[in-house]
Amino acid sequence: MIEYTYDGSLEGLFDILETVCGAAEPEAALPSHIRRAGGARGKGGAAETGQLELFDGETAVDSQPQRVFSVPASAEERPGVFPARALAGERPAVFSAAASAGEFPMQEPETLSSVALEFQELSADAFDRFVYGWMSELPIEAELIHFAWNVLAAGRRLPQGAGSPEARAAAEQVAADRGDPVTQRVLEAAYKVWKEIDRLRGLLRFSPNAAGIHIARCAPDHFVLPGLGVHFTLRFGETPWAIIDEARGLGLFRLPGEEARILGLEELPTGIADAPGAAQAGADPWGDPWEGLWQNYHRSVTNESRINPQLQRQFMPRRYWKYLPELREEEKE
Repeated sequence: MIEYTYDGSLEGLFDILETVCGAAEPEAALPSHIRRAGGARGKGGAAETGQLELFDGETAVDSQPQRVFSVPASAEERPGVFPARALAGERPAVFSAAASAGEFPMQEPETLSSVALEFQELSADAFDRFVYGWMSELPIEAELIHFAWNVLAAGRRLPQGAGSPEARAAAEQVAADRGDPVTQRVLEAAYKVWKEIDRLRGLLRFSPNAAGIHIARCAPDHFVLPGLGVHFTLRFGETPWAIIDEARGLGLFRLPGEEARILGLEELPTGIADAPGAAQAGADPWGDPWEGLWQNYHRSVTNESRINPQLQRQFMPRRYWKYLPELREEEKE
């Protein structure tokens, strides 16, 4: 096995998968370890990223380009933009070439590498888990490549061919095999990301700034901003909004008539990154009328006789409380 270094981007991880699959002996080319180059994206280390290019962009990180997602320039000219597509179902569909429903930007088949496309066609679920695993920012890049290769190999080894129903069934079986420690670790990481995306849909608290842009703040454990774009685009319609990821120094931002974008905080329009916003840590809960509304709502719907602190912490973990105006006072206790 080989040790690889990559730039921390999803595209860079697919480059490694392409290298493995293109080797004369793929099993021998599988990574023993994958190291992120200095300055790669990660929690607490994104303050220098500037604009994070989700599409057709190369962002300077320590003077080195960082690729995250990419499409041809003809498909999308504006940097940092990903389409806000209709959400027809709850199943995440990352880079789905078959349908536009999903939580992530869709890439057409011609924009994916041949190996990535083969992977997606064999098992869309496995492809999604691969991307979620990368978004976890956990040091599991080597396991992700092993996982993807196992799925591809399961489909390729059948005489019916990789595109056959039998190949897809074999790939799905491998991708769901929790008895394999590599698969188990990938599935656990992917679930953590899915769970945090699902949680933040309900726990983000927005408040308008002076310009009428509704702002929420959070410090998620994982890189979940791309998974929140479609949901809040549909929820807010033509109302401008922004979600600030304070842990990574990034903001997910959308103006009416535009696509949602992920930007470095210094690249956000004036008055967003430094606005108090709903549930900003340490803010005065009565300094904003929207904060007061949340406090009043919480008190009015609370049934003191049915309070279950353990269940509350299960659905609303304490690490989120400082961003919840209705629970911030309890968080200080």
